[in-house]
Amino acid sequence: MLSHDHLLKIHDVLIFEQVTQQNIHLCQQKFGLYTEEREIMIGRYEIKNVLVDLVLNDFKKHKFDFKKQMTFWKLFAVYQHVV
Repeated sequence: MLSHDHLLKIHDVLIFEQVTQQNIHLCQQKFGLYTEEREIMIGRYEIKNVLVDLVLNDFKKHKFDFKKQMTFWKLFAVYQHVV
């Protein structure tokens, strides 16, 4: 998985899987993807008690909701192009 100091490069391929009740416990401090009709955001998941947020920065975050199907994704794999 990506560490805090890892930088993605232009040819890296990111693979995401949908966040579900079965895998949400694996999301703490992991990269995630939020997709809506007019917005896409990559951030880190923060879990506090029973609240889960996907956080971009201090000003932008989305509260996780199981009712929003196909909206929250977690990073599953990174394929890196090696020269």
